[in-house]
Amino acid sequence: GGYLYRFKDENGSTPKGAPITVDTTEARIISRGDTSTSNEFNCLLDLLPDGCDTVFEVSSLAKTQYFAVESREEALAWVNSIRQ
Repeated sequence: GGYLYRFKDENGSTPKGAPITVDTTEARIISRGDTSTSNEFNCLLDLLPDGCDTVFEVSSLAKTQYFAVESREEALAWVNSIRQ
């Protein structure tokens, strides 16, 4: 089984928090153009950092986390990697 590790930033060398077990994780893309995106998520998309326009969601039994990325293509790459 694989794990997803989070870091403070792209130069971080020490994982932040507990690793997320990929085998028991669901991942999906949340973007403004999706018909399944609710108003709640549209508010989230309005608060993204500069340079980011898409979010992907990682859900496990314990919690759901959201990660902002620059593009839908980058989110798709993350989601596909998690699902493999």
